[in-house]
Amino acid sequence: MVTVRTETDKQLLSQFEARLKAAREVNTRVIDEALKGRDAEAMALFATAGAETMDKIDQATEDLLSWRQSQVEAARRRLKTLWQGCVR
Repeated sequence: MVTVRTETDKQLLSQFEARLKAAREVNTRVIDEALKGRDAEAMALFATAGAETMDKIDQATEDLLSWRQSQVEAARRRLKTLWQGCVR
């Protein structure tokens, strides 16, 4: 579970969820085409729109993870400073 604490958290998580939704919609269209026997159309859709949505998901994932990592590093620096102040 992701803890949402800042506006940036909300924005990045919302972007990630929107891109997942778009991918689900493309996947549904691909499946519909395949079930109708239109395999060439399904494969073309998967190769174009499917690949594009995956690229966007990858970017949203990277953005979210980079932000989270920066927050972990900032917390680590604050704790180190606090610890150094306590042991003096």
